[in-house]
Amino acid sequence: DIVLLKSGDKIPADIRILEAANFKVDNSSLTGEPLELLRKPENTGKDRENPLEATNIAFSGTLCKSGKCKAIVVLTGNNTVIGDIARMATDTNTAKTPIAEEIEHFIQIVTAVAMFP
Repeated sequence: DIVLLKSGDKIPADIRILEAANFKVDNSSLTGEPLELLRKPENTGKDRENPLEATNIAFSGTLCKSGKCKAIVVLTGNNTVIGDIARMATDTNTAKTPIAEEIEHFIQIVTAVAMFP
C-alpha cells in the first residue's frame, strides 16, 4: 500500500519513504527522544545497526510534525516496531525468587502436617 502523509497525521504503519518534502517525525513514543527527526528517501546506512536510526523509515504510532511524504507500507499490526515492543512487554517470564520458593516449601510442610496429624 502507498500512503500520503502531511503535518499532523499519525503514521499508520511502519513505512519506507519514497518522496518527501521537509518530512519530520516525532519518535518520542518509541524512543523518548523529544527532537523532531527529518526523514527522506535516502538512507544513511545506519539501519543495519539499528533500524530506528534509518533516515528513510518512519514507524507506526509516531507523528508527522511537519512536511509531507509519499511512502510504501512495509510492516503492519503486531509486526511493526511498536508491536515488537508490546510483545516484549507482555512476554516477560516471572521467575520465583528464593524467598518465594521457601514460602511455597513451608506451605507444603504445614499443609502436610495439618492433613496427617
